[in-house]
Amino acid sequence: MRIDFLLGGLLKLIGDMLSLVAPLGMSAFVSYIGYPPADHGSTISATYYATVDKLWTNGWAVAGIVFVASLAQSTCSQASTHLVNVRAIHLNSALEVSNSLIVITMFT
Repeated sequence: MRIDFLLGGLLKLIGDMLSLVAPLGMSAFVSYIGYPPADHGSTISATYYATVDKLWTNGWAVAGIVFVASLAQSTCSQASTHLVNVRAIHLNSALEVSNSLIVITMFT
């Protein structure tokens, strides 16, 4: 029973943290649009390995990260709401049954 509330709270926390990705990503995306990377020719003479710094300066990668974070945020939020609401319905039903039993025993 408690695990549902804990899991719901954890999912809500994750969803709230993921909601911070969009403003940060939009900031990086706007700076990418304002200052596009310079093209130094189409020939690459050495093997190129992308770094995290280069990933945050690539506007398309940032747009993809923001999109995936938005999907994950909405999924976590919906799952959290579902878990908490289902548990609340179960608790409400249990209270109604216990109240009904008390009333029945009082008048019998």
